[in-house]
Amino acid sequence: MPGDGTVRNVSLEKRKFLRLEINKKATCKFLGGDGTRFNLLAMLEVDTQIVNLSVSGACVAYECSISAGAVQKNGIVLLEIPFEEEPFSVNGRVAWCEKTETGIKAGLQFEVVDEEDRQKLLRFLNGELRFAKA
Repeated sequence: MPGDGTVRNVSLEKRKFLRLEINKKATCKFLGGDGTRFNLLAMLEVDTQIVNLSVSGACVAYECSISAGAVQKNGIVLLEIPFEEEPFSVNGRVAWCEKTETGIKAGLQFEVVDEEDRQKLLRFLNGELRFAKA
């Protein structure tokens, strides 16, 4: 059933693509700038909350005691989103990050997304938007 997350707002702002404010759980793995796993974080999978999502990127919140050094601008994060049909995985480059009262918030710009994955992401976003209107 769509609606695993809660869509609060739809925003275009200065963005190229529609971005939905959504509350959805995901996991991430921290990769090096070249896309390889950091040695110290090789076994670490971190639960995260997606704050907003589009076909080109996402804002994620890490509400844990993760080291600020793990989330660095221009670092690569493998984001895994549990869609109903099948999981969606994409590498995202950290465009910005900031400390919050409960952890860290970061903006991810997705790296290359093939057409099949792009369509999967669009189907999910369209489903969430339809669910929010119902």
